[in-house]
Amino acid sequence: MKRESAVHLLLFLGIVILDLATKYTLSEGCLWKFCVSRAFNTGASFGIFDGMTSLFIVVAAMVLVVMAYLYEKSNARIKLAFVFIGAGTIGNLINRVFLGGVIDLFRIFNSSSFNLADLSNLIGGIILLFIVFFDGKQEQKKTFKA
Repeated sequence: MKRESAVHLLLFLGIVILDLATKYTLSEGCLWKFCVSRAFNTGASFGIFDGMTSLFIVVAAMVLVVMAYLYEKSNARIKLAFVFIGAGTIGNLINRVFLGGVIDLFRIFNSSSFNLADLSNLIGGIILLFIVFFDGKQEQKKTFKA
């Protein structure tokens, strides 16, 4: 196993384990505008598609299969994004399969609840956006210089 792949695997497993551990071990309470309170969510963000757990399981499985297929063909930055998105997807998928929904924990400024898996997906998405907007411009510059 390449060093990069080993690091990615450790990061992936660390995120999944930390996500699952926080869902079951954190005590409820608030510190300033950051609150920990459990909420059970059978939908997606902001409660949309409530009760469509089977759909989310199928979509999550498809996302994981596509990312696993593309992982080896991708550059290091995209691989890192896939690690975050994959770990977040697995964390929530485990909850959906075994509990029928996702345990959300955190709220900031009375926002919708989220968990570490959601945060991991967000980080992976932000990495992908940076790749699209900044790496794409670098490629354009190289193209125009030639």
